[in-house]
Amino acid sequence: MKSSIANLIWLQSLSNDYKYFKKYLKDPSKIQNRILKKYLQENKNTFYGKKYSFESINSISLPSISHFISFICVSFGFTTQRKH
Repeated sequence: MKSSIANLIWLQSLSNDYKYFKKYLKDPSKIQNRILKKYLQENKNTFYGKKYSFESINSISLPSISHFISFICVSFGFTTQRKH
């Protein structure tokens, strides 16, 4: 009986975290950019941050998934074109 009450309290304590988790699953790049900006801000005055101008980085752009697929295929000697 005591363990089921404790379990229920523990599960209830996770409900807010779960809501945020589900929210961020819908748009993961939003939270990833927020975290990246936080890291850049926190490290802009380090040797590495100064060397690579963390202070001036405002956004990033990533290649599309097709770029990565092509890179992987070429790296392993596969072709990305379909045979008919």
